[in-house]
Amino acid sequence: MGHFLVIANPCPASGLTRGEEVKQVAGYLTRLYPDFKERFLTALKTADLRNFWFKAAEEKQPPRG
Repeated sequence: MGHFLVIANPCPASGLTRGEEVKQVAGYLTRLYPDFKERFLTALKTADLRNFWFKAAEEKQPPRG
């Protein structure tokens, strides 16, 4: 009891998704900066996200004139 057979994920997108890419980047940053996860989560918890997407869209627009 307690022994399970480990098999490969049969999904054709396994390991090729944006989520996997983010996981690899987070792992890299954690190796570079050991407190990365703690600081990243703190930033997410404390950020003022009201109108965040609207501000980002405004910044991408070319200047009028």
